[in-house]
Amino acid sequence: MDRGSGTGVALNLQRASGFVVERCLFLENVAEAASGAGIRTGGSSGEIRFNVFAYDSCYASTSDGAGIRAEASTTTVFNNTFVGCYSVVNGSAFAGVFGGTTVFRNNAV
Repeated sequence: MDRGSGTGVALNLQRASGFVVERCLFLENVAEAASGAGIRTGGSSGEIRFNVFAYDSCYASTSDGAGIRAEASTTTVFNNTFVGCYSVVNGSAFAGVFGGTTVFRNNAV
């Protein structure tokens, strides 16, 4: 479990190209003042697949995407499991914001 005030508490991928995040457990990560407690991507491209996001949380009044927050990214999110994720605003499991192209398929939420 990680706690932080910024975004991407467990994993923060900024301007990363061709990343693959696979078969990881993101458990009880907490973003106290921002979004993307599990993973945040910003201006990146890659795949997030076969992971478990369990009980990740965002507590700020403007937060979203407790499991994953994809910002202006070209990201494929597939075959993941999201359980018990919590956000004060929107997208407790996943949020795609500020453009980009995200494919979200075959996930259990």
